[in-house]
Amino acid sequence: MRSYFPFVLFALCFGTLIAPVGFPEALSAGADRLATEEGEGFEVRSSPSGASVFVDGIRRGKTPLSIDDLAPGEHRLVLMKEGYETRSLSFNLKAGVRMIAFLELEATTGLVRFSASKATETARPFMPVFLIDGEAMSGSSARLGEGPHRIRARAFGFMDEERAVVVERNRVTELAFALKPAPFGVRALRLERRRVNPANPGLLGESVLVFEASGPGMATVKALDRNGALLLSLSVGPFETWTQRMSIVARNEDGTPWADGTYELRLEAESVPWDGEDSVIRTGAVSLAVDSSAIIRPATSSSGVGGLLFAPETTTLPAASFQMELGILGLEPYGNSSGGDPAFAASLRFAPSDGWELAAAALVAQGNDGSSVEFGASVRRAFLKAGGAIPLRSAFSLRYGTLSVDGRSAFGLARGVEAAFPVELGAAGPFVLLTPSASWTTAADEVPSAALSAGFGWRGRSWTAAFSGRTDFDLFSGALPGPEAAILGLELKLYPPPSVLVFSAFGGAWLEGGKAGAFAGAGFGILL
Repeated sequence: MRSYFPFVLFALCFGTLIAPVGFPEALSAGADRLATEEGEGFEVRSSPSGASVFVDGIRRGKTPLSIDDLAPGEHRLVLMKEGYETRSLSFNLKAGVRMIAFLELEATTGLVRFSASKATETARPFMPVFLIDGEAMSGSSARLGEGPHRIRARAFGFMDEERAVVVERNRVTELAFALKPAPFGVRALRLERRRVNPANPGLLGESVLVFEASGPGMATVKALDRNGALLLSLSVGPFETWTQRMSIVARNEDGTPWADGTYELRLEAESVPWDGEDSVIRTGAVSLAVDSSAIIRPATSSSGVGGLLFAPETTTLPAASFQMELGILGLEPYGNSSGGDPAFAASLRFAPSDGWELAAAALVAQGNDGSSVEFGASVRRAFLKAGGAIPLRSAFSLRYGTLSVDGRSAFGLARGVEAAFPVELGAAGPFVLLTPSASWTTAADEVPSAALSAGFGWRGRSWTAAFSGRTDFDLFSGALPGPEAAILGLELKLYPPPSVLVFSAFGGAWLEGGKAGAFAGAGFGILL
């Protein structure tokens, strides 16, 4: 395998060598710099750029600026930019010398001091925080750029107060906030995933209930079925900040998953009674759908379509779910065209709506003829879902790839347009997959070539192990090519709960044109 270390070393050395060529010291941040080199004229840069340049009282342009016709002698440089202090510099330009100036511009600022207190006497805890132009700040003062700003003071259990302030140059502005106790309430009650399948692994089989509380309190969440029967009761709190989150697993206390259907999650929040006042109760409700057909499983999508390594599958992700994956491949990933160099792949699959899935992949490889970047993309539609006694599923996918070599990469990517019709038997546990396909390698192909992919494996709760293979044949002869043109792969995917991370390992072998090779690789991804 060819080492990339010489290229890295060369890049580091080359960068070190060329760094001082144009500006030996001029590009050092944090201070003004003057540098000279052989030549003629004057060059000025500033941080930030865009400052108006005046030389001897004449406006010459904006930084960065090169003045090649400046005569030798004494000169006066002035830089001006709105919101920044004016900078000036006197310099003596000598014949046969090119001078380079780099000046740091200092923003014109003012100091703002802020404080917050309780508007009325109360035993409520008081820990104010401040936001300046929407960003949280620490401390009780800040130096801000000249001009308008908005400063907000907030404390949990109190009402926010926001003020507009115009910061003046080199002036101190004092702001004092008096925050009133906030009435207790909850709002923005929602589920991060409104439909779940508790059979999905880890976080993928759960949802998260989120709501905002205005002050300290506690809450109870009750899960009710369609008949109003209580399935589960969960506690949330005590509230110490505005945003509250809790996991909804869609399982009974004994671990039994809820049956398919719609469930009501009823929230009842109660405030902490401060200063002798009565507690306040606020309620809300959201609906959660349990759907065992909403299967979220990682798939290999480095071929531009989701599935096994060499066999597109039938299952699409639920709406708004996606998977990203990175992989590296070694040994002989491109058969006789690779020279044994590694290949890298990045892929994404996304479901814009139920039953539809989009996928894309990019492959980077280093071969005997140099490096190459290939792409693949697909759209897939599931039209037969598992149901009844026979868990049979089917789908249709259309893929386009730009592979520069004939055949198929060990990442599964192929050249041209391919239409595939995967049929799958099984769900959790053992499964079998059969995918006939037709492909057009070039636009000149009038008759497509045909291929047959197959796979089988086992899906556990947090892992999938599968074997897949593919072979092509001529539609006219109908003869299979046998061992002279085939590619086989074995893969293992681990997605241990409660993580949404996916770890992959795979390997295989290929036969083509009397030549053979093997490949192996690993991958890492995220599934949401």
